[in-house]
Amino acid sequence: MPKVFLIITILIFGLTFISDIVARIYIYQGKKMTLSTDSYSALMKILNLKQDDLETRQTGLQIIEAKNYYYHPLKNLIAINDFTSTTVHAHLATLHEAGHYLSLNASTKREKGVRFSTLVIAFNRLIVIPFFVLCTFLLDYEKGPSTLLFSIATIFIVYFAYATILRFYFGLVEEHRASQIGLDYVEKNYDQKVFKFARVSYRLFYCQYLFFTLLFAVAIAFIYWLIFFFYINL
Repeated sequence: MPKVFLIITILIFGLTFISDIVARIYIYQGKKMTLSTDSYSALMKILNLKQDDLETRQTGLQIIEAKNYYYHPLKNLIAINDFTSTTVHAHLATLHEAGHYLSLNASTKREKGVRFSTLVIAFNRLIVIPFFVLCTFLLDYEKGPSTLLFSIATIFIVYFAYATILRFYFGLVEEHRASQIGLDYVEKNYDQKVFKFARVSYRLFYCQYLFFTLLFAVAIAFIYWLIFFFYINL
């Protein structure tokens, strides 16, 4: 069992590493390609075109400049790196985040589901995952874990599994939807060179997200297996 976990973890780590490197190469290339309009203008245009498709009729959307590109469903906020950037990367990243906003607000049911999963995943990221990482250092490999540590780990692994399922169900689906909305817009409003670049880029970013999710899932499962193994054998 430990060998299987280890092999799977190494394999997924390798795929994660490769996808991350290739994605970074495409980001670098995208930053070298420039367009005649800035990413903020593209954001405004796609939002205006798709506004009638929104079921929730959001009116309080915030758009800010930040270090990273993201859409925050709880705050209804789109963050982009630079309003004046004309690079292809800036356009694609901005359109992807616009895709998140448009996808989530096109369905009240979907929006509520993602808002709930965001809260669950946030606790998972801030508390549960750090707990298991700390366990690798705090675990007494000679005496084994205490009953309290094992009990907490068991509760947390159930929570982690639930959060991971939500991340797969909502996260991966929404990543695909957001990229598809962005790609459809690029196909209609940009030249073929940019469209082909966008198609590959969005696929790479999706694979990057998928492999990172898988890596965390397998790694945390392996840590819990260690805790369980030492608890019942020492």
